[in-house]
Amino acid sequence: MQKKLVSVGIALVSLLVPLPVRAANFLNEITGIYAFGDSLTDTGNLFSAIGQPPPPYFPGRISNGYNWLDYLSQGLGLSSPTPFFSGLPANDGFNFAFTGATTGFANVLDVPFFPGLQQQIGAFVAPLQAGNQLADPNALYILWAGGNDYLPTDSLTFTPIKQAEPAIANITDAISALASVGAKNILTVNLPDLGSTPRVLGRDLTFPLSPDDPTPGELTALVNAHNTQLSSALTGLRKSLAPDINLMTYDVNSLFDSVLSNPSSFGFTNKTDSCLFVAACVFDPTGQTQQQYVFWDGIHPTTKAHEIIAQGALTALREQESIPEPSATVGLVALGFLAIATARFRTQN
Repeated sequence: MQKKLVSVGIALVSLLVPLPVRAANFLNEITGIYAFGDSLTDTGNLFSAIGQPPPPYFPGRISNGYNWLDYLSQGLGLSSPTPFFSGLPANDGFNFAFTGATTGFANVLDVPFFPGLQQQIGAFVAPLQAGNQLADPNALYILWAGGNDYLPTDSLTFTPIKQAEPAIANITDAISALASVGAKNILTVNLPDLGSTPRVLGRDLTFPLSPDDPTPGELTALVNAHNTQLSSALTGLRKSLAPDINLMTYDVNSLFDSVLSNPSSFGFTNKTDSCLFVAACVFDPTGQTQQQYVFWDGIHPTTKAHEIIAQGALTALREQESIPEPSATVGLVALGFLAIATARFRTQN
C-alpha cells in the first residue's frame, strides 16, 4: 500500500510541472499598449488625419476629456500609446483605433482612406510579417469594436448589419492575426447597450432617426446576441490558440447596465441626454455639470464615464491575472487527493 501511495504521489506531483502559460504577474511587466477599435478608443488618429473633432470636444478625443484608454494607461503606469496615424514614434505602444471604424474594412465616416478594424490590424501585422519579426510578448493588445456595425448611421457606403455573425467573424480574425505574430496578452471588450444611447432613444439633435432605423429594443437584442456570440467565439479561440496566449475579456456591458440602472451611485444625474446639446451642461465653466452626465453626445460617454470604464477594465485585468493556470489548478487538486490518501493510510495503519 505504501509503495502504491508513493507511485500515486509521484504521478500527482508531476501534474504541478508548469505548462507554457502566461506569467502570473503580467500586469506588472506590461511594456506598452497596442489598441484597435473605433471612436471610443481613438486618442488622436481622426484628429491627426483631418483636425477633427472641433471644440468643445477635447483635443483628439470624441468626448469632453480623456477617454478610457488614457485612464487605463495611467492606471498601468504607462503613457497613453501614440496615435499611429500621427506619424510620431511609438511611446509605450501605438493606438490604431480610428473613429468610425467597423469590425470589417468599412468606416462609416465615408472617407476612402479611413480604416476599419481590419486595416488597423493589417497596419500592425504586415510590417512584422514582412520583416520576419514578432510582436512584443509583454505588451497588452486591446480590441474594442462593433458599435458602428449596428448603430444607425448616415453613411452612404455602409449599411448597418442586423446579425452579429459577420462582426464576430471579423473580431475573431483580428485576434487570430495578432496571435499569429506573437501577441500574448489580448484583451477583448464586448459592447454596451447601444439601445440606451441618446441617438437611439431619439434624443440626438444632430441625428434624426428614420423608420428604417432599429428601435431601442431591437438594438439591445442585437447587442445581446453580439456579446453572447463573442463569448462563445473567445471560448473556442482559447482552445485553438497556443496555450501561452492570454486571451482576456472585459464585460463592459454589465458595467454600463449598472451605471444606467443606478446612475446616482456613480455620481450621475442624467443618463439619457447628450451634454453637448444642453447649454447649461456644455457651457458650464466649472465643468461640474458635465460630470453629472453619462453621455457627451449621441453615442459617446463623457470623460467621467470613460474613467469608470477604465477602472472596470483594470479590475477585470487584475481578476483574470489572479485566476490560477490550469496546470496549477490540477496540481492543487492533486495535492489535495494525495493528502487525503495519506491521511487514510495512516489511520488504517
